[in-house]
Amino acid sequence: MRNFTTTIALLSLTATALGSSQTDARLTPGQMEEDLFALSESLLQRHAGRLRYATEEELDLVFGDALVEASEERTVLEFYRSVARILSTVRCGHTRLQLARGLESEVLDAGGLMPFDVHLDGDRAWILHSYDPALEAGAEIGSINGRSIAEIRSRAFAMMAGDGFIESGKERNLARRFGRFYVLLIQEPSERGRAYEILLADAQKPVEVAGLTSAEYSERRVAPPQRPLIATAVFPEDKLGLLQVSQFGDRTGEASFTEQLESAFSVLNESGVENLAIDLRGNGGGTDDYGALLVSYMATRKFSYFERIEVTPEYDGPGGIVEKGDRRLVTAHRSLDPWMPAPKRFEGEIFLLEDGWTFSTAADVATVAHHNGFATLVGQESGGGYDGNTSGSSHRMALPTSGIRVNVPMWMYTTANVGHDHFARGAIPHHPVRPTIADALSGRDAELDLVRGLIQAR
Repeated sequence: MRNFTTTIALLSLTATALGSSQTDARLTPGQMEEDLFALSESLLQRHAGRLRYATEEELDLVFGDALVEASEERTVLEFYRSVARILSTVRCGHTRLQLARGLESEVLDAGGLMPFDVHLDGDRAWILHSYDPALEAGAEIGSINGRSIAEIRSRAFAMMAGDGFIESGKERNLARRFGRFYVLLIQEPSERGRAYEILLADAQKPVEVAGLTSAEYSERRVAPPQRPLIATAVFPEDKLGLLQVSQFGDRTGEASFTEQLESAFSVLNESGVENLAIDLRGNGGGTDDYGALLVSYMATRKFSYFERIEVTPEYDGPGGIVEKGDRRLVTAHRSLDPWMPAPKRFEGEIFLLEDGWTFSTAADVATVAHHNGFATLVGQESGGGYDGNTSGSSHRMALPTSGIRVNVPMWMYTTANVGHDHFARGAIPHHPVRPTIADALSGRDAELDLVRGLIQAR
């Protein structure tokens, strides 16, 4: 970005603030240039992992493309997509963006959310929940407004945040928020306010369904129930225990994460089961030390969790920063220290269930467990990078004229996994499993069933 930064700094910037209530508000070239300059400066000065998976040349190119697009007036949504392509090129799942406060809901209401949720598997999609009688759950979607699922997926992925070259996380995120991403990243102005044309895979003509406002979608949506922070189950017939960890954090009014985890392993150890499945599917992360603590309950020997945590020269926050060679390193962090196996560790065989939403701290756990051979991984590639992630202390900024909000993470973590061959990828499962639409509709747990089969086959 240095060439871009030099160029843009020479431009005359005379932009005025943009009101966030204007769905079709247009930005002038000067306004977009000012925002691109602010974004470039923030990434250069604060983003510790800016060049972890991207090169200066790639970033110069994508910023240059955005500058060319900014040579003419554009809507805020069009500019949002340019910024999204820039951040996607950084290849950091924590480097996310949102429209200005209040504007996103206006854009979604104007575009209309699709009246269904989807189950994605590669370039195919099925209706998981339908909120319109014209569509039935389980039906495969061939195209939406003439666009194939492959085209929608490809275009969306090019503007979505994700670690490295991992696709499982983007797929899971796209499935979770399919209607939202379609409006924000794909929909053209000519489609706005019109009925969606859904061509089912076995049909000759498309079905037309009306879009929903955000409020209507929220009212009809089948929301998943809130999961316990930590939960256990025992299946004596399978000699199997199950530990579900939904996030690495504490909840108000509950025992601490540390207390709940110790109690859970007491229950599992006392049950006498010989095998344990630790479920980190859908776990988006949380407190670093809690991740290392969970690994200690799997560990058979002393282990390291993080090798190092780096920050940029401009970072002036907490962390006990020291200079070492050409690096600025965080030193005040418990997870940098060696860890010993927990006194109540599980001594039988351990399986770790993961998916594309096994992210951030949860992905670090999967990585360290995988690298040290503490667990057998089952499911889909983790959404977080095997190398670690860039998160921790973050700078949250609003671009000066568009109001687009960007999260710029400032700590680059490197997991203690020297010598691995998973660059820019997640923790690859030993036993891959891709749940089908039939599994999703029936509630069958395909990953846990595979674990049962592995136990029985021994």
